[in-house]
Amino acid sequence: MIIKVTTRSGQGVNPPHGDVTGYYGTFGSSGGGFQLGYGGTSWGNFIGASGLNTSRFLDPPEFTALHDKGNEENVFDRADFKPTTADSIQLNFGYTRSWFQTPNSFDAENASAWSGLVVSNGGLGPDGLLVGRQDQHSQIKTFNVAPSWTRLIGKNALFTLGGYVRQDRYHYYPSANSFADLTPGLQFQTVGQSRRLTNAGGRADVSYVKGVHNIKVGINYMQTFLTEGDGFGIVDPTFNPVCLNVDGSPNTDPTLTDPANCTGPLQPNPGFVPLLGCNDLTRTATLPASDGCPSSTSGLYNFPGHTDVKELALFFQDEITKGSWHFNLGVRGDLYNGITIRRQVEPRLAAAYNIKRTNTVLRFSYARILESPFNENLIVASVGCNYPVINALMSITQGYPCLAAPVRPGTRNEYHAGLEQAFGHYLVVDGEYVWKYTHG
Repeated sequence: MIIKVTTRSGQGVNPPHGDVTGYYGTFGSSGGGFQLGYGGTSWGNFIGASGLNTSRFLDPPEFTALHDKGNEENVFDRADFKPTTADSIQLNFGYTRSWFQTPNSFDAENASAWSGLVVSNGGLGPDGLLVGRQDQHSQIKTFNVAPSWTRLIGKNALFTLGGYVRQDRYHYYPSANSFADLTPGLQFQTVGQSRRLTNAGGRADVSYVKGVHNIKVGINYMQTFLTEGDGFGIVDPTFNPVCLNVDGSPNTDPTLTDPANCTGPLQPNPGFVPLLGCNDLTRTATLPASDGCPSSTSGLYNFPGHTDVKELALFFQDEITKGSWHFNLGVRGDLYNGITIRRQVEPRLAAAYNIKRTNTVLRFSYARILESPFNENLIVASVGCNYPVINALMSITQGYPCLAAPVRPGTRNEYHAGLEQAFGHYLVVDGEYVWKYTHG
């Protein structure tokens, strides 16, 4: 698939033209922005900015929006320069920042886990302090710089050369009181994350139009630099208890850190994992040396990760229009080199037939596609199980061993069949059936 996106330009906009907008709505939602375009016959600039502030930024789990505030700001600028009749130079710049809270359930809002839902502790944590409501929030900062150059070659061809650098910085902040992050049946750890994703790449393609053919051939290279920093600690006293009560239920006494102290009516927990005791924040007493912890008190576990993902794509496409027939033939080659490696040749075929007498269009398409893994959390998802602490944590959480297999690209065979029927000048009915078979 080739997607061509055109942004607004200020070239030829003289006198300058723009607009200013503002709005206010329910949930305390307010926002505004402006746009301005200006330029001459061979140059131009378009700039726009907008902002949003609301008390319902994300869809909440309850009908009432609790702890759901957020804001977002966007800036976009496009500069154009046309030095000759055959050449055009363009520079796009964008910046986005957003800050938003993670919506709370009623349990998270009222710290129900510490008032009887998990532990009957009167709303107090293992440290004796009032837990309070859950207060998780995120911040995302993104910038994008994309220059490009196009040149007309004769009457039938166009050459395009472009590059881009994009970076996303994502920060997930846990609650100030770590024990507020305990959500029964959903979250047993307090989790924080700092993630940086930088894409840099370039592309070049040539388009050629003549007769019934519209041909495009090109190359695209992209390199992604991934850095992940995760920190977590156990905040559920029943997750990895040191001792069990007489009835076999977890004992939640925060001062018990050594199975040797499970005396009297208490018995040692046979499933206790000493390694996780190092990061169990619900254990407030001194940790025994037998746990092998780096400190005598429990603390957060930090996972650092970094990798580079390289992707190269070469493609050829030809759109052919002949009478009532329209064909789109192409082939693409993808080379993916990340934590795993995958190569794939991907043929594409599409055909449509226009029955003019009945105003009917029949169409069919097939595509072989390489589905590269999402870059978000790719490192910890691929190699996290190789780390003993994460392995033990996931094994208890999911109830089966942590699978130390990296995330691999998948391959897909995708088929589309459709029909479009026009009734007069005002009504068109369009239907499509899709088959997708994905492996990996």
